[in-house]
Amino acid sequence: FDLSSGDVAGCVSEVQRALQYLQLNPDHTPEGGSGGSNKLQDNMLRLKSIFLKLEQFLLEGLSSRTANKASPSGESSHAGEFIFEILRDGAGITHANFGIFNAFVRQVQDLIMEFKGSGNSSSTPKLDHFVNCLKRVFGTGTEMLALARSKSYRVHVTGVTGNTGGGFTGGRTISYWCFAPALAMRELAFLKVRSILITSGTLSPLPSFSMELGLNFPIQLENKHVISPEQIFVRVIGKGVSGKQLSSKFGRRDDPEYIQELGNTLATSHPHIQRSASTSKSYSSMQTCVERWGGPANHKKANDKGGKFFAARKKQQTVRYSFPQMPTHFMVHGEASTPWKRLLSRKAIVLEPRSTTDLNDAIAEFKKFISLPKSPGCILMGVCRGKISEGIDFSDDMCRAVVVTGLPFAPYLDPKVKLKRDFLDTARASERSRPSAGDGFGDHESTADTSKPITTLSGAEWYNQQAHRAVNQAIGRVIRHKSDYGSVLFLDHRFAEEKNRDGLSKWLRPYLRNESFGASTRSM
Repeated sequence: FDLSSGDVAGCVSEVQRALQYLQLNPDHTPEGGSGGSNKLQDNMLRLKSIFLKLEQFLLEGLSSRTANKASPSGESSHAGEFIFEILRDGAGITHANFGIFNAFVRQVQDLIMEFKGSGNSSSTPKLDHFVNCLKRVFGTGTEMLALARSKSYRVHVTGVTGNTGGGFTGGRTISYWCFAPALAMRELAFLKVRSILITSGTLSPLPSFSMELGLNFPIQLENKHVISPEQIFVRVIGKGVSGKQLSSKFGRRDDPEYIQELGNTLATSHPHIQRSASTSKSYSSMQTCVERWGGPANHKKANDKGGKFFAARKKQQTVRYSFPQMPTHFMVHGEASTPWKRLLSRKAIVLEPRSTTDLNDAIAEFKKFISLPKSPGCILMGVCRGKISEGIDFSDDMCRAVVVTGLPFAPYLDPKVKLKRDFLDTARASERSRPSAGDGFGDHESTADTSKPITTLSGAEWYNQQAHRAVNQAIGRVIRHKSDYGSVLFLDHRFAEEKNRDGLSKWLRPYLRNESFGASTRSM
């Protein structure tokens, strides 16, 4: 979870609202009639005081405790046990009294519900969030069990810039992140269930998946696809239409030469594909490519009013993610014939919006273009791990090709990614060490035990695995049933490497070929 200073300030506001309701109704008797309104008001004042104290602690008191671990940006990371120190010193909440605290919160929620009336949404969203955070920290069981669970977590402290909600500005955010999926699976196994069945089309590679869940699966089944070889066409195209290498690796992905080669390759290949989905590494990389191909600039540059090209639409401004086919662009030659114009001369283009609220409109635009009489097709550009690359059914003529333009590695310097890698590397180092053969005293040291099997992933293995899983999710859009057919194109030479081929779903590997651009388009 993430708990910001703004969330705590919101809790103060919600308690204050309950106090105002009570003051306006001095004769109110709480449900159950125990203690009367005076006692209830005292409890609410105590609760408000606790949140004010925690808010002040996050703003000032936490600085001295994180200064020695803080980065230049003010961020710091700590062991999971640090969350208990924050709650104890900042709010006086411990495992011994958090049940009483939750009872106080329940009184506030009941009072507001009583005066406001029940509805479809909570009347106290910030209090609800805070209580859920406490439940995550303390859980059920003993204090020692809660402490043991915290070993699977890390605490990340960061400064918050801008408005954090409710008009609150500045402050900090406390993040409590779990990096061991095995924790939840062990809790499930402790219930003594007879069997645990896990099925999906993107569990590959199975051994590392089993390691991450921390459970031994004695029965593992990885099937071939139900389709025949004639229904799928898979190629790695390592060089573009003019023979330049295609690679979106770090240090190369922003190279103007690479972006231009990628755009020209897409523009030349799409006449051979009727309807396709093209996936990029991230929204920012997709936006950069669209701009440098001659497409619309981001909203800030185009209108100089702030905001982003892929941001949610507002009434005062129009954000475009739908572009109809314009055949007249095909007549443009020379420098003016940009990859974007050449793409639009062949097909309409729809861009995956950042905002989930705009997704249905974008999909509706895509369906509209492909359903037009004599439609030449439509290109749906999206992002791996985004909204269109997972969970949406593009069966039959809705998608006849998926084009993957790179390996979607997670941002290497992202705090959550760094902490996850460090967590896994620490766990593996701990597993591979064993006590010395001596009596535990003297000069003997722990040594690495290379004989026992490894049961944990390394940080690098997990990092690569996540990129491969995102690719497998994206390519799954093209074949949706036994009679479906389509093509998968990998426009990055690294997909020809053995480690990246092995990361692809088993059903796809037999059809994978590494060919030149010309040979691939002729075969397709």
